[in-house]
Amino acid sequence: MPAKKIEPVRDHKRYFIVGTEGSGHHLFLNATAMSCDPLTQEWTEDGYQTRDFDRQSNIDLRLKDGLVLTSIPYGEDSKRPNLMNYIHWTQSNKQDKMIYIYRDPVLCAESASERFGRHITQTARTTLDALVYISAVLRHQKDTYAEMPLVFEYSDICENRESFERWTGIKIEKETLKKSTRKSTNNRLKDYFFQSYELYSFIEKCVIKL
Repeated sequence: MPAKKIEPVRDHKRYFIVGTEGSGHHLFLNATAMSCDPLTQEWTEDGYQTRDFDRQSNIDLRLKDGLVLTSIPYGEDSKRPNLMNYIHWTQSNKQDKMIYIYRDPVLCAESASERFGRHITQTARTTLDALVYISAVLRHQKDTYAEMPLVFEYSDICENRESFERWTGIKIEKETLKKSTRKSTNNRLKDYFFQSYELYSFIEKCVIKL
């Protein structure tokens, strides 16, 4: 079944902003004028974390209008949210949309390594696992619901802020969203992701050019 034509997603009630650790999506907390709810370590009465989305009622009760940010694997694998429940939720609640933020995985791994104080080998592996997982979820979204995922590249958002706003309706403060000039010189890390590129290349194929 061919996927539906991608259309701007303005005026939705909530946006799930998803990306790997280090992809830059956390900057939306400071860069947007919309309300944000990062879902930090809240527990429901029945013992489920809201970020796990293990029950749709948690989403219904806990989420506010505006932006909801989450990252894969959120610092460690055990806290990775189940994106399949995001997909199911947005299919039943058309006022909500998922937006994926993509960034060079080498830079993601280096950023996450610095943030969490972990060896670069460990963060590279978790970054790759996250990319493979996200790629599989995006492909499922396309194949099952004939719906092309909404994927934007972080550097493209920084360079084309107004175009991103027209696409999504998300208002970003120009002064706080700045393109990173960081460049990696770690050739071993580059080779590591290059060798596995086909495992997550579907993400790049879905990127919307602004």
